[in-house]
Amino acid sequence: MKHSLPKTSFLILAICAWIAASACTQAQEIYVTIAAYAGAIVKVDAGGTATTFAGLPAASYPIGLARDGGGNLYTADFSLGLISKVTPGGVVSNFASMPHPYPVGLAFDGSGNLFASMPYFSAFANDKIFKITPDGTVSTFANFPLGRNVGFMAFASDGTLYAVDGNNDRIDKIDGAGAINLFTTLPSGSHAAGLAFDASGNLYTANNSGAGEILKITPAGAMSTFATGTGANGMAFDGDVNLFAVNSGDPNNVSGVIKKITPSGTVSTFATGLYNPQAIVVVQTPEPTSAALLLGGTALLALRRRRSPAGA
Repeated sequence: MKHSLPKTSFLILAICAWIAASACTQAQEIYVTIAAYAGAIVKVDAGGTATTFAGLPAASYPIGLARDGGGNLYTADFSLGLISKVTPGGVVSNFASMPHPYPVGLAFDGSGNLFASMPYFSAFANDKIFKITPDGTVSTFANFPLGRNVGFMAFASDGTLYAVDGNNDRIDKIDGAGAINLFTTLPSGSHAAGLAFDASGNLYTANNSGAGEILKITPAGAMSTFATGTGANGMAFDGDVNLFAVNSGDPNNVSGVIKKITPSGTVSTFATGLYNPQAIVVVQTPEPTSAALLLGGTALLALRRRRSPAGA
């Protein structure tokens, strides 16, 4: 004989689910690459305090940073030509050795493939983007003309890859077959760096000339100034659509900062004292509040009482 829950029980279950979804805060963790010989990844908490999360191989100079679906971090080692994998516990291993040195930008596609940009800094070799499968197999994805300087990258929601070229003041888009096309031209002398998409598909990058500014570019290519008074290396959005941007801070790279930029373009300093920060990953996970736990427990207790036989 089959038994079913009364409609009121389903209502209580629905209330439990609503409580779990709505009465949670977002626990935030920020990870930043520190580009120094014998570099590191630092972890910055919600209060802006930075601690070392993982030390990287000797003589390393990490720039790019990306996170996979399992919570592992990957960094591009500019000096050693390596892609290092760092587990959530901070254990470092070599994920892939690149065919040539100088990897800079990293980005994951929706299938778990990692893409690495490779500027060659040579008049005799062209920049490339390499594709690295989840098992570490490396292949050439896109070839750029001579004289380019491909840096940070980001994937749009439709799977198109975008890459910024700070030396040539442009952002390119690369389709799934590796074909390269100009997306937009940036202000002359911008030395642009960093790329990040918001939830609406707008693309952001930094104009690092003068006092610096953050540029917003719509999917149609219309450009506007989003925030002023700060440049950036890497940048990333949190779940609340605040943009976080890392900045080396001064010519000697000893006073690097993280800037927090609200959806209205208001800039504030989130963390200071970072040595030559380069790329950033922002992680937010739901964390139930004490009110959520109390209300959820009360609702479940009521459900249990309704299902218990009389006198039990």
